[in-house]
Amino acid sequence: MKYEYEDEDEKVYQNLYHSEMPQLTTNVNPIMEVVIMKPRGFEEIPQVIQLLWKRKSVLLNLKMMNPYDAQRAVDFVAGGTYAIDGHQERVGEMIFLFTPICVQVKSSKRAECIGQVSV
Repeated sequence: MKYEYEDEDEKVYQNLYHSEMPQLTTNVNPIMEVVIMKPRGFEEIPQVIQLLWKRKSVLLNLKMMNPYDAQRAVDFVAGGTYAIDGHQERVGEMIFLFTPICVQVKSSKRAECIGQVSV
């Protein structure tokens, strides 16, 4: 004995099974920006976190800062970058690249310990 609802369930199942999967779309800005910053004091550093939050990469040149403030800046930005699952890379003496999670950084020569970068 076959019930009426079995036919309908079978039709629904076949329609779901044979239909195409919906495409998920996201509103992502296709243009990635890199902001170059040369701060002179620590008071300019919170702006780096704001830029990362807006999914912009930041190349941070700390050569204009005294060593103590430069180390504070690296620690502060590294903590913020970690909090948003971003990436960081030392690219030169007192020059660092911080990127949001949506940017993958590939390097042929990675720093030995990114978490404790000395300036």
